[in-house]
Amino acid sequence: MLLYLFLALCVVFLAVPIYVAYAYRISEIRHIFMALARMVLRLGVLGVVAYYLVLWDNWLLNIVFLLLMVAYSAMSAVVKSRLGLREYIVPVAVGILVSVVFVTGGMAVLCIAPEIKLSSRYIVPVVAMMSGGIIEAQVKALRLFYGGIRHHNHLYYYLIGNGATHSEAMYYLVRRSLHAVLVKEISRMAGMAVGIVPFVMLAMVMCGFDVLQAAAMQAVLVAAMMSASVIAAWVTLVAARRFVLDVYGRIKIIKPDVVNRTENKESTEQRSEERRVGKEC
Repeated sequence: MLLYLFLALCVVFLAVPIYVAYAYRISEIRHIFMALARMVLRLGVLGVVAYYLVLWDNWLLNIVFLLLMVAYSAMSAVVKSRLGLREYIVPVAVGILVSVVFVTGGMAVLCIAPEIKLSSRYIVPVVAMMSGGIIEAQVKALRLFYGGIRHHNHLYYYLIGNGATHSEAMYYLVRRSLHAVLVKEISRMAGMAVGIVPFVMLAMVMCGFDVLQAAAMQAVLVAAMMSASVIAAWVTLVAARRFVLDVYGRIKIIKPDVVNRTENKESTEQRSEERRVGKEC
């Protein structure tokens, strides 16, 4: 009964923005339905997988689920970064795997408390949140790193020419990317409960947990997400250096559209939106 009530409320809530878009002739109705279809498909698949994982509660299946989530997150990060999937999937996957394993292992310490049992009901949500939540941080780090290689490679050769090692010459580009990831995660932490809704805390309160325990769990998850994002970006950038330099320590040639494709796409979409708004006015 509760499931059908949830679905009915979802339809009612979505009807409001669809009606507003139709009434004001906003050409986003098709995008709303496309986004809805993607959400239903992804939530449906994840829901079915999580249901059987919790039902069977098998450690081997949990490990397979972790590896699949890492692979999916790595492919999503590489594709969104507009990089070659075959060349860069390995360093990104390694970074995400290390971060998810570290954070999941750290969260397992909470199972010391008698009210928390280390099972699939606990592991599956943590793995899904960590592996899915660090995709945007990975994308930002990869874009800045490879964009820096393309536009600031003269700095690398200048440092090499003045006696710096390859690691020291790459330090600036790695530092720049990690700084962007840290700024993003600090912004997320600072905006909690103001700009970002603490869904985990509110969901736990709705399920009958103590309010203070729910708030503490939300804080732990935010800190874990920040740690996972930084670890994933750091490991990925360190591992990706071998794909950037050739055997002689020279920067490999990067195609112009590898880094700039996203910027060109965003600028094209912005110009198209401006023209569309002008026509509607």
